[in-house]
Amino acid sequence: LSFEFFTAADENSVYAESFALRGDGVNDIAFYVADLEAEMAKLASKGVLPLRAREDGRSVYFETRAEGNIMVRLVQR
Repeated sequence: LSFEFFTAADENSVYAESFALRGDGVNDIAFYVADLEAEMAKLASKGVLPLRAREDGRSVYFETRAEGNIMVRLVQR
């Protein structure tokens, strides 16, 4: 279990958008997965599409805020 704390230093970051819409609190929950592409395909088959990938390609955010007011992030182990 790990926690990451962020601040919205850049007004164009995903965190700035989250803080502006909902204020302080949980932005996303990350799940570490063995096969990122396979897990992305599973979510896509259920209509959950990627919102934004990190530049390094090792993690992807999914727009799930309508279901729980937080985003889901998958991270390649």
